[in-house]
Amino acid sequence: NSEQLQINKMIKKCRGLVKMIGKSSVLSAFVHQRKRKSKIKRSLLIDCRSRWNSTYLLMEAYMLYKPIINQLYAERYTLGLTKQQLVK
Repeated sequence: NSEQLQINKMIKKCRGLVKMIGKSSVLSAFVHQRKRKSKIKRSLLIDCRSRWNSTYLLMEAYMLYKPIINQLYAERYTLGLTKQQLVK
């Protein structure tokens, strides 16, 4: 039961980050630039309740983007984000 709660918490955090990247032009430009350098073909898409495997695809893409997301966190203060975006 606690493992299931941890998994749900992780999925919720992944969804939140993907949504934030999609809404911010600065973050999406950063991710898109790094994506081209890394030659990643997949996109970061949010999952959908009506698609039975979309959460799996979200997590799979998130794992591909993990080095880019780590770079994003490392360089977050140099990207010119708002205070609210930095807190999120």
